[in-house]
Amino acid sequence: DDFERIEIDAEPLKLAFQKKGGKWSYVGEDIGLKAKPDEAGDLANAIADWKPADYADGKDRKAFGLDKPWASISFTLKGGKKHSLRLGANAKAAEGRYALADAGKIILVADDFKVKKFKPEISSLFEMTVLDAKPADIVAFEVVRKEDPFKLTRKENDWQLEAGGVTVAADTEKVNQALSKLSGLQARDILARGEFADPAATVKFTGKAGKTTTLTFCKDDVLRLESVKLDLKVDSFILGSLAPKSERLGKPKPKEPAKEKPAAKKGGRHVK
Repeated sequence: DDFERIEIDAEPLKLAFQKKGGKWSYVGEDIGLKAKPDEAGDLANAIADWKPADYADGKDRKAFGLDKPWASISFTLKGGKKHSLRLGANAKAAEGRYALADAGKIILVADDFKVKKFKPEISSLFEMTVLDAKPADIVAFEVVRKEDPFKLTRKENDWQLEAGGVTVAADTEKVNQALSKLSGLQARDILARGEFADPAATVKFTGKAGKTTTLTFCKDDVLRLESVKLDLKVDSFILGSLAPKSERLGKPKPKEPAKEKPAAKKGGRHVK
């Protein structure tokens, strides 16, 4: 109850939580995802009841990775008093990390359980629903890739498919099935921004209001969204479901009616 603000400075971003009226809110860097501020309560409790697991034999901060911390946590108590906690290199004698509280001279060891509390996974602090587009609101959909790129355009209640230089009617049911993956799209993890050397595919869709959203898929199931500042890890089946082969989306050709066999000639053998 004494905590008013908590800040965590750790790659890939800076996190900050503010408590007001008994409720926590996320006030850190906006990454384009909805935060779960209640997680800050667990962090405050972890700091409040922390006791070192061990003490390091030495005072050289650089030797214990505390000159360039793996993570830095600062917190403000009621009345404005501030404290800090640095987490350094992995401890050798115990499972955990070397730590330094405030400007203390004694180097401590925080066990792994507390380390995970002090620097929680970013994915645990944000809602993992990264996209929630309704198929009925989409008017255009395009897949850009080296092999089999295609484009879908809504024509009233039907879809038109452009692929391989040919435009054909699309199977509306199959198109809607593919677009349904955009509704409630979930990420499995949040990653630091990496370099996209050669994207596997780029998916673009346009809504009725005219806004176009771009999703870039890279190897290892990494997804990049323009609206999210960090990269996202998604399930391996997402790209295949969202961007199947274009031939699967085309409306099947009607079967030609079976040709009737000519009737056998009646009558017996003609004898001269």
